[in-house]
Parts: sequence; structure tokens; C-alpha cells
Amino acid sequence: MSATIAVQSPRSPLRQQRPVAPRRSCQVNIDLFDPFNFRGGVLCDEEVRRARTAIAACHSCPLLMQCRAETAAVLDGTASRGVPPVGVVQAGILFDENSKPYGNAPAPVPAAKHTRAETAPMKGSRTKKSSAKTAVEQGMFDFADELSAAIHQVNGPEAAWVPDIDLSPPRINKRGVYFALGPEALAATVTRHRLKQTRRPFDPGTREILEPHDEFEVVRLGVERGMPLHRIAANLRTTWHRVDRMCGLLEITPTHKGSETAA
Repeated sequence: MSATIAVQSPRSPLRQQRPVAPRRSCQVNIDLFDPFNFRGGVLCDEEVRRARTAIAACHSCPLLMQCRAETAAVLDGTASRGVPPVGVVQAGILFDENSKPYGNAPAPVPAAKHTRAETAPMKGSRTKKSSAKTAVEQGMFDFADELSAAIHQVNGPEAAWVPDIDLSPPRINKRGVYFALGPEALAATVTRHRLKQTRRPFDPGTREILEPHDEFEVVRLGVERGMPLHRIAANLRTTWHRVDRMCGLLEITPTHKGSETAA
């Protein structure tokens, strides 16, 4: 009696199974992670609901910790590549137009309201009466109170992992931006993004160094002046696709895309 030996066919499904790499939540739900429309720095209720849904999707993402590490490296300047998040949900955090966690900035301090007893000068004293707040100043305080009340706490305590970055708006290198838009861009400027590419070392010399926010300003002004994207990309020593992505983050339409849409 001969023993039967089972031979597995090479076309068996067991042989064809391959490990599937996990996909990011933002790659599965692309529309959910579109840039958000900030109106005066504040989101409407509909956009707030979409942001919270996107944040919940991030928290269920299998690559959340890796995405947080990559985002933190981009924000603190230690990453060799990548663009700071602008107006999008990334790594479980909604970032505003200045790449800051939305709704986590310290609320403005309102003007102190004094009673008449505190402001009235005492008898016999020679102190001058303090000048009252002007209508403009009082209006600014009222606007600050309304703005802080309208900002929804979308991120909450989850933003604690974000690096302690400066909350003041970045200062534009106007001289560097001016040269980057001219014919001497390559001889006079170089981007921080290019200098971080360790595989191709580059000596900046005496060139003006453009930070990421300076690049956004170059793209904005270049598109406003009608420059083609390939020329802007060449001046910044980067790719056309990267400049096109920056246009999307800035919510501006280049000239060639506007003509194609009109046609």
C-alpha cells in the first residue's frame, strides 16, 4: 500500500497571497483631508465637523505614530524634505494657515474693566486722569473677545506632541523673495529645502537663504505676476509638482490652469 503525497499547485491561492502594506487614512479618504477654508482665521461649523471626522480617521490610522514623527521633524526643521502643513489635518492635528495647531493659541487678554471708584482720583491728589480707551482700541478688544469665543477647540490636548514652535507670524525675507523672482535667482538665493538634501551637498556661500514661508511668498507673487510654474520651480531649485502642490495649499490657480478651466 503506497502512501499518498499531497503536492501543492504553484497556482494555489496560498502561494499568491502577499503581505499588503498598510495605507494611511488620508490616502483612503482623500476628499476628507482636502485643505480647509479658513475665513478670517476661523472655520465654519461645517468645516469643523469635517475636521473632527478627519482627526478621528487619523487616530485610527495604523501609521499615526510614524506620521507624527515625520510632521514633528518638518515643523522643528530637522527633516531633510517635506513642506509644513498649512490648513490641513495631518498626524491627527488640524493646522491653521500659519502651520500652527488650530484653536490652541493663547486667547487674547481682554481690556481690564475698572469701576468708577478705581478710576476716580482721590481728593487732594495731583495725579492726572488716565485717558479713556478710544473707540478703535475698544473695538479691537471686542473683536479679540469675539474671535477667541468663535474658535472651536478642535484639537484639544492631543496637540501636546507638537514641537514648541514660535506662535508669532514668520518674517518674510523680502530681499530674498525679490531676487528669487528675478533673473539672478540661482546666483543670489537658495532654499532651506535644497540645503537639507544631504545626498547633494550645496554650498550657499553669500546667497540669501529662503525659508519655507519665503518659498510660499515666492510662489504666491510669481503666480500673481503670471510667471509659469516651471520658471518658479527653476528659480527655487525644486520640482514643478512641489510648486503646484504649494499653489493648492495657498488656494491659488496658476495662469495655465485657469485658461484650461475656462476652455
